[in-house]
Amino acid sequence: MSDMLSHFTLNWYAVPVAIVSTLILFVGVFVYVQNRKSPANLSFFIICLCVNLWLYGISLVYSAQDPVRALALYRTLPFLGVAFVSSCVYWFSVVWLRLYEKQRRLVFLALAGSLFFYAGGLLSGASFRGVHKYFWGYYPQYGGLNYLFLAFFFAVFFGAFTNFYRAYLGESDPIRKTQIKFIAIAFLISFTGSVDYLPKLIYAPIYPLGYLCVFFWIMTVAYA
Repeated sequence: MSDMLSHFTLNWYAVPVAIVSTLILFVGVFVYVQNRKSPANLSFFIICLCVNLWLYGISLVYSAQDPVRALALYRTLPFLGVAFVSSCVYWFSVVWLRLYEKQRRLVFLALAGSLFFYAGGLLSGASFRGVHKYFWGYYPQYGGLNYLFLAFFFAVFFGAFTNFYRAYLGESDPIRKTQIKFIAIAFLISFTGSVDYLPKLIYAPIYPLGYLCVFFWIMTVAYA
């Protein structure tokens, strides 16, 4: 254990990310135990788990002492959460809005796409070009395959947002309409966290604050 820890150093930029990651996992567990039989509660918990893997893993990447270990770690743990979070959000939108029978094939297609890009991240040299060393720590450089992943990521997120937007327009129950409105607005705000991808595409020393946008989205959905 001490030998493994010797490859990491205390990084204060990683601390708030790890704290938010832990809080999100607790929120996911809390929502799930309220109704373990609910597909919506389960899908929300899995979203929280994906975000936890992403944020907890990236806090370790920030703290890694060498670029090789940092990239290997990112491919394995944070990218697992990143690859699946959009498809799990889409899954959540489908089950929460009772659209599963109509869109279940799209759910499976989204999950299959996530699996494809995660496998590419693990096995293909076309996914990552290396890492940048920023003032907050190491950060991955996306390669050509992950450019396609970004297109997939945003398309699936947009699909989930579209489900909520259409449901809002067609909903007559005022309470449920308000719930859907909260979630749709949270979607729009969470998209501002996409600026985190910029330092992965070009050298841009902008500290990634997207974890706060994701935290806001998680808390808003949990409240709604």
